[in-house]
Amino acid sequence: MDDGVPGPAMLLNLADEIGLDEGQKTKISNMTEEFGISRIDMKAELDKARLELRHLKTNDASDAEVLSMMDKIGNLRTEMEKMRYTHRQAVKNVLTNQQIDKLNELRKEHRAQRGRFGHQGHGKGPGQGQGFGSGPNNNADCWRR
Repeated sequence: MDDGVPGPAMLLNLADEIGLDEGQKTKISNMTEEFGISRIDMKAELDKARLELRHLKTNDASDAEVLSMMDKIGNLRTEMEKMRYTHRQAVKNVLTNQQIDKLNELRKEHRAQRGRFGHQGHGKGPGQGQGFGSGPNNNADCWRR
């Protein structure tokens, strides 16, 4: 999910620009590390379920078994999204309103520069240009309280 706002790990790169103090940096760093470990575990579980689904499909498992595994995969993906959202919100709660405003200001400046110079090959598609990205961001102020 790319909504144009830097993720929690990227906040540490912007720490000086948005005015994070040492306590905030440490807290965000620790939260991001814990999230990373949990995400790796969840992704491994998802990958195993996908392999199991492939095995079920190629070995003529019953429809009920295949559909059950599909449900499990869907639930794992949903849990990963919820985990990502919860982490992002927890990190956002570490920031002050002024820091959130500064972050949104930096995001707008970055977008203005991108618009001026084009995307120059940073898209998801082949070759130069925007590629096949997710389109315009209609959730521009997702860091608002």
